[in-house]
Amino acid sequence: MRQKLNETAQKPSNNAANRIVQLGVMQSARKREEEPSYIRLLHRFRLIDRTNRMGLEAAYSVWQRVCRDAEVIRLSMALAAKGKPMYLASVTEPFKNGARVLAAMSEKQLSELKDRCGLRKE
Repeated sequence: MRQKLNETAQKPSNNAANRIVQLGVMQSARKREEEPSYIRLLHRFRLIDRTNRMGLEAAYSVWQRVCRDAEVIRLSMALAAKGKPMYLASVTEPFKNGARVLAAMSEKQLSELKDRCGLRKE
């Protein structure tokens, strides 16, 4: 009987409560994406060109200019007022908010944003 109890106590449980969840930098599994979230968003909304392979620092400075734009801030506040409050459950949540704002913009607004941020090629 005692041996049977020891055997069951040593078996690992596949219970979800006993699993360790690692997020962000602590992930042990390989990510499928090669580029950071902000670069993928800038490419997706054509704010930077895919052929122009800019470095991480240059792309992040572009992302910061986009996030500081008055129209982006206004739309972000309008979206936040409509929906439920945003809880920072993950490190990608701020980028999801930026993606929602950029997705809500029309082609004309994105073009004007590109001009305001100085991203238009001459």
